[in-house]
Amino acid sequence: MGIRVPEVIIDTVPDEGDWRLKIMVTREGEVKVLVEPYRGDRMTYSLKSVVGHSSIPEAQVKGFPRAMRSDERLYTSSEEVLLETSVSNIFWKVGEKCFTPDPELPLYYGTTLRCLKLSFEHVKARLEDIPPEAHLYLCNALRGVKPVIQVDERVFARDLLFERFCAELLDHDGQQRENTESDKCDLNVPSKNSL
Repeated sequence: MGIRVPEVIIDTVPDEGDWRLKIMVTREGEVKVLVEPYRGDRMTYSLKSVVGHSSIPEAQVKGFPRAMRSDERLYTSSEEVLLETSVSNIFWKVGEKCFTPDPELPLYYGTTLRCLKLSFEHVKARLEDIPPEAHLYLCNALRGVKPVIQVDERVFARDLLFERFCAELLDHDGQQRENTESDKCDLNVPSKNSL
């Protein structure tokens, strides 16, 4: 069983590659269709910060939709304190320390964040409070841990060694594998200097 796509849409799709079809319906009942290249599971993510909470439908978020392309929305409080994205928790690593928004904030503290067995410092931080040398990550049960390379206009570097370390803690579907005592991380990960 499938849905037959109208010819007018098929005619807009190039002959090669895989394409993603997005259908949007406006309050006035107008149907909008967008065809864009399908890139599979993204390896890195770009975020657009918005004031609000992930329980608010995106159509109600001030300024939605934005011209700037992003993969997800990064929600903040009215004081611009970082909360979460629409489907992921966020955390960042500075040196040997990991930070994540305080679970006392209005956010869903997901299972993958707990499965990582990292020693997180819970903070109430704004984007500008994250140091320039930090590495920013998203995590959820479906994707595992994915690096963020940009939030708004700010660019973040990647730490491939730490990304590999997190991937080893989680299976491809984001589920925790059986841990041994040495797998528990108080950020006992190799540093770039030890390679």
